[in-house]
Amino acid sequence: MPRSSLAYFVMALLDLGVPAAAQSGSVSAGLASFAGSVLAEGTRERLDGATVTLVELDRSTTSDAKGAFFLSGLPTGDYHLVVHRLGFDPLRVRVRLEADHRLEADIELTRNAPVVLDPLQVNAAVDRQLGDILRRRATAQGTVFLRDELDSLRGTSVGELLRREAKGAKLIRYARTGALLVATGRGMGTISLLPLADPNDSRSPRACFAQVIVDGVRIYAPDAVNRFAVPNLDQYDAATLEAVEFYAGPATTPPEFVGAGAQCGTLMLWTRRSR
Repeated sequence: MPRSSLAYFVMALLDLGVPAAAQSGSVSAGLASFAGSVLAEGTRERLDGATVTLVELDRSTTSDAKGAFFLSGLPTGDYHLVVHRLGFDPLRVRVRLEADHRLEADIELTRNAPVVLDPLQVNAAVDRQLGDILRRRATAQGTVFLRDELDSLRGTSVGELLRREAKGAKLIRYARTGALLVATGRGMGTISLLPLADPNDSRSPRACFAQVIVDGVRIYAPDAVNRFAVPNLDQYDAATLEAVEFYAGPATTPPEFVGAGAQCGTLMLWTRRSR
């Protein structure tokens, strides 16, 4: 059976598991691992820079130059998997992880494509999302850019947009990987107490890094446990997004997004939807 269909992908996620002992990299006893590649539907092009997130575990990673990704040390259970990549529609499915097994699957993403809708048709989800963003723009103390404003910024990365326009944003480069992150000036007087961009890399920069949320899913926050891949804001073209929201601290972050990761602010990116 070809591995090119979404139906096959979902079946593989729910039904297939490769025993850890049969893999070159085994997982810890009782735990699971998840590996595979992110591909473009149709062309099977390997996609780098895709964020692969297991929502309930707050675990994510980013596909490499060959489209490959790997997550290990995962508790068993059923989880929601969300995969994002600039220029492609996000993918959301459920996955099942079993003890001492390594789940392997190719993930195919569909390129964004304009869709012509009857003027009488209403995309309720998009309207609700836009309404929430407009409400936050009117009531919250943050910086919010909407679709019409972003249209004129083709070729401008989210990092550059924040550098130029977002009050309180401090852009910091992770030299080893080249990733650009956003931080705030909070706590900069005690730099040694601030978290590392990557807790597994003692040479990564320390700062009060903002959490990053894409389409309502948190994909990054500085943490003592390596649960999140470090994103690169240079990979997001502002003109391909529906909205960009930046809040410079927990006091200004909207209540629905306040949590353990919001102490240094919040950056929210919303994938552009066809209308």
